[in-house]
Amino acid sequence: MIAANRRLELDAGIVHVDVEEPGGPGVDVELDAVTRRPVAVRARSGGLWLGVDRGALVDSDDGSGRSLAVLVAVPVSTFAGCRIRARLVGAFEGPAAAVLVACLDGVPVPAEASLRAAGGIADRSSFVGPDRAVSIARAGRHEFRRRQSHARVTAGRAWSAGWALPPELARSSTPHSAAEYSLRRLPPRFIRGLDGVLDREERILYWVERPPRDASGVLDRLRPTERRSALLLLTDRQLIWMIDHADPGRFLVDWGVDIGLIPVESVAGVAVNELPGRAVELRAATTGGGLAASLPTELTPEVRVMSRLVARFVRQGEGRLPVRRYSVEAVAFDPELPRRFGATAEVEALQLLRSIEAVHGPVDAAISSPRRPGRRRAAVLAVTGEGLVRAGAGSIDRLEFAGLGRLELTLSELIGRVGAVAGNRRLTFDYPAPFSAVGTAALRAARRRWANAS
Repeated sequence: MIAANRRLELDAGIVHVDVEEPGGPGVDVELDAVTRRPVAVRARSGGLWLGVDRGALVDSDDGSGRSLAVLVAVPVSTFAGCRIRARLVGAFEGPAAAVLVACLDGVPVPAEASLRAAGGIADRSSFVGPDRAVSIARAGRHEFRRRQSHARVTAGRAWSAGWALPPELARSSTPHSAAEYSLRRLPPRFIRGLDGVLDREERILYWVERPPRDASGVLDRLRPTERRSALLLLTDRQLIWMIDHADPGRFLVDWGVDIGLIPVESVAGVAVNELPGRAVELRAATTGGGLAASLPTELTPEVRVMSRLVARFVRQGEGRLPVRRYSVEAVAFDPELPRRFGATAEVEALQLLRSIEAVHGPVDAAISSPRRPGRRRAAVLAVTGEGLVRAGAGSIDRLEFAGLGRLELTLSELIGRVGAVAGNRRLTFDYPAPFSAVGTAALRAARRRWANAS
């Protein structure tokens, strides 16, 4: 009877939405353990209120095991778990899963720009009308009924659980961890950074965020304290330390992130150190150095949890535990990128690449740095089977994976940079920021080669 009524309502454009993430200030409501009545338990402060809460269409499936996402316009922000009977007004369709847009009767729908900002809608997605939205919802309901007996996630990035299905509903039927479900709390620049360095099938195990620190007084401004936000994250393949490229408090623009990483196969030891000045440091050692992350002392319990998790990857002697070996698929060099800087830039890049191949063998991935203002000489960085090779200005520099300390990457609108550290040696390679996709591909190939050499 309920299903039949909902089919009739859907024909009229009426849907039921469970709110998962309220978008503005309000009160959080929970069921009382004794009376089972809803009780307001805390006040919730919010930032910019865009007029919508984010939720999921009840009893729906987007084709990959997740509920259909819905942006529902409400006069005031509700609370997580609130069920709303709303009317479909449209949807966003594009390369990613569709996002429905609904509203309570009598509530105006925010402008499209506000909807895109509230839902994180990609620019390539287009807005369609209510008839198409009803068709999308009907298909989602049908897919839910088809998959209901064996619901599971079958597509998309393994590490990105998204926000369409709450953990309490999805954890029993999907492989995602609590760390992956909570990624939606991170700033967009951190999500973009993870999108560049993680493999599609990679799993996130645990992460600790260092929030930005404001300068509240004259002494705080004069004291040499790190104020940028940062993220320490562990996956089943690597340990990552990600920090703001520039202080977000000083600029109105998101300038991206700086990243340091080591594969878990190369971790030789891990320690937690108390530092003067209200800081705690996690240090993961490798044969050629390692990775150090500094966080506030109030996060010491989380840092110790991270330390114990990282320590599980440290191999004791030869041991009997299996060690993962990664396949590395070569990424063909794209001459179109240096060609943007002129025909001579393409020729120089190809010549440097051939000189690397002649000496060091096949190349897995390569990045070019053409001549341009501020860079008088062209250069190429290549990932080979044995190490990172930089060629330019008549010289070739090389760092072997066997003795590497850490890999580094800058993802910013200002500059692109890939680097590697091995003991006292450092290899740094700058390239134009629009080449970032090639830079991240080279970094992933280098990390896999390094893990195989560990």
